[in-house]
Amino acid sequence: MMKSKSVIIALCSLAVLVSVPVSAQDAPAVNQVVTVKVKPGANAGVEEYVAAVREVSQQLDLENYWLASQSVSGPAIYTFVLNRDGWSGLADPGPQPRFAEVLGEREAERLTNLFTNAVESVSTAFYVTRPALSVPPNDLEGTPDAVVYYNLTIHEGMMPQYVQTAIATREAAQAVAPDLRYIVQTPSFGATGVRLVAIINSWSDLSSNLGPGQMTVQHYGDTLGAALSAAAQETIANIEISLNRTRPDLGYQPD
Repeated sequence: MMKSKSVIIALCSLAVLVSVPVSAQDAPAVNQVVTVKVKPGANAGVEEYVAAVREVSQQLDLENYWLASQSVSGPAIYTFVLNRDGWSGLADPGPQPRFAEVLGEREAERLTNLFTNAVESVSTAFYVTRPALSVPPNDLEGTPDAVVYYNLTIHEGMMPQYVQTAIATREAAQAVAPDLRYIVQTPSFGATGVRLVAIINSWSDLSSNLGPGQMTVQHYGDTLGAALSAAAQETIANIEISLNRTRPDLGYQPD
């Protein structure tokens, strides 16, 4: 049991990650992550509302692009990752205030009530992308089948050590697993930990990737590799992991 837990912790510390269907050079420095927990059996209400938000965004030619995904296990949760062009992007209030303008007041009110009655909770957090800790997805075509979100709580005062182990693991990943792509994000407003998002191009990838411990040992050797894994584990107080199916039908991306 302890060995299995150690492997999972090492995996998360490595930062196997993100997937947005845009090139690395276009990836924003700031991501706004909206998490919607749905009441049992109310998925249809949330999806109808999100589809309307996309329709309004398209009609108004807005550039408030987002990636949508849905939890595969556990409670029904939708995650929407909005690509912000820095903090200045927050000046745009988005499509919701203009619902009535596009859809009419009655339809706007109906959709708003539908969403309100369907959700149990909504939370928003901001994260800053750390290119020096990441291997960006600069060669993706289309949207991946799934993503895995890793939320890491780092022990107080240990973020510098975590960053150093992430840098070392990035080097190992580039050397040992050249096809692996990931992004590491550190917390900003509303966020309490490091966020990692694993890209799963195909569902079969879930069983074929090398673990971070294996990569560090292969690249640095048994002694140093084990020491790096231990140093990474030492920084992590808690891990939350969520496997999510991507939902291109609910997302909004550039043509």
